[in-house]
Amino acid sequence: MRVDKTQFVWIWATIFVLHSNAFAQQTKRAPDKELSRKIDKLFSEWDKPNSPGCALAIIKENQVIYKRGYGIANLEYGVPITPASVFYVGSIAKQFTAMSVALLAQQRKLSLDDDIRKFVPEIPDYGTPITIRQLIHHTSGLRDFWDLIGQAGRRWDDAYTLKDVIEVVAQQKELNCKPGEKHLYSNTGYMLLAVIVQRASGQSLRGFAETHIFKPLGMLHTRFQDDHSGLIPGRVYGYVPQNGNGFGVFAINNDLVGAGGLWTTVEDLAQWDANFYSARVGGKALIQQLQVPGTGTDGVKFDYAFGLHIDEYKGVKRGRHGGVFAGYRAEMIRFPDRQFSVAVLCNSSSITPTKLVNEIADMYLADQIK
Repeated sequence: MRVDKTQFVWIWATIFVLHSNAFAQQTKRAPDKELSRKIDKLFSEWDKPNSPGCALAIIKENQVIYKRGYGIANLEYGVPITPASVFYVGSIAKQFTAMSVALLAQQRKLSLDDDIRKFVPEIPDYGTPITIRQLIHHTSGLRDFWDLIGQAGRRWDDAYTLKDVIEVVAQQKELNCKPGEKHLYSNTGYMLLAVIVQRASGQSLRGFAETHIFKPLGMLHTRFQDDHSGLIPGRVYGYVPQNGNGFGVFAINNDLVGAGGLWTTVEDLAQWDANFYSARVGGKALIQQLQVPGTGTDGVKFDYAFGLHIDEYKGVKRGRHGGVFAGYRAEMIRFPDRQFSVAVLCNSSSITPTKLVNEIADMYLADQIK
């Protein structure tokens, strides 16, 4: 029997969907069926053969208790999203960049209180040193790279590199505030941290993180993509709604890492989550350090630690970070005192994963939160 291309794609996609749905039952601790139905209902708007969607992982006591894919990873080929689908996760990358810097400090290849000009002398002397620690906590006063690009009238989707970041920052004659004075979220700082990792270790951030974080934790589908032309097996494509007429591709074509640039899966993020309890990579003291918020020069504490917002959600301590770029949206939350985490990665600019993870937390922790 001869099978044409359309039939082949349909048969392949059908098998893939069945395989994806089976993931929901391939966990070591199955959730309550009624709770599972409620969770699936949250994603029903996107769980269609013509819509982008999300991948989900729910983690309890170091075990993935529920994982599913909803919607389509590639609308042109009808490839479904599964928990193994590889998403761009935007600023969720920052915690891995911060971890890389913390590991280098542990190896004594840098100090968190070093002046950044020790590694990036191209940055102007602003009178008061900017430290690596201030880059981590967003208290450097450096202006955000994307704001600077916009003010210069340049396209955000040009093929920027870390070299471009250095050149743009080198032209800035003043800061938004004195270093350490205020918490002002700045992607620039984390892009410069990627440069510092490279110059302190002799490896790119991609290479360092792969060697010291991803491989040791078994995160085999995670990478910092510092060459946008490179292939990414299992890649999910990002989309934007087209005024009620379907979706258009909303792609990424820069080579920037540090503040973003990370591709990963919800399954790999579960491996990362487990390390916050086992401390296999880094050790307990370093893992604790990653969760300590920064302090301003006036002694005021901010809620931003090492690539993580540390706050409370309905009376329960929470660590979290989201990611927003192009056609991708992502959110991961962790309740360390409850050993409960949720990761949601999406491939449409119209989806709000922050709302989804909070609603899932409300369901699972209903008897433990206010």
